[in-house]
Amino acid sequence: MSVEELKFCTAGMEDVDDILRILAIRMKWLEQRGLKQWDGYFDCYPRSYFEAGAARGDFYLLKEGTAIVAVLALFERDGRWDDDPRYFYAHHLATLPGYPGVGAHMLRCAEALGRRRGKLGIRCDSDVNDARLGAYYEELGYRAVSPFWEGAYEGMRRVKSFSS
Repeated sequence: MSVEELKFCTAGMEDVDDILRILAIRMKWLEQRGLKQWDGYFDCYPRSYFEAGAARGDFYLLKEGTAIVAVLALFERDGRWDDDPRYFYAHHLATLPGYPGVGAHMLRCAEALGRRRGKLGIRCDSDVNDARLGAYYEELGYRAVSPFWEGAYEGMRRVKSFSS
């Protein structure tokens, strides 16, 4: 199945277990590669956080049939930025290993949704110590804006602005 055939949809409460499973798989993948940006992830974001987000409609999925292969949250506010609701703030992007191109496709789907909703663009962040992830976002058009610190996390704010 090509990535274009995957179904982009809003997550529901019934999807929380699968969302947590995909995040856990991706956390293990990161850990195996010595990447620390998601260490303590479920301490910061417990199950109740994902349940509340699913209830609000903040989480989006890519599905192959009924199987979830990717997850992303889109918020209208983010304290790491200036809380400008004219942008979407993308967080928690995770894909199942073995699905090349799905992360980029998920971001393209989010961008299309943002355009339909009249957003100016999408903002996100990445760990400044993960050069590979930074290059990935740059390749997809998410330019680096400014660094920030949140506890032990040193991040880089990124934005992809939509053309008028």
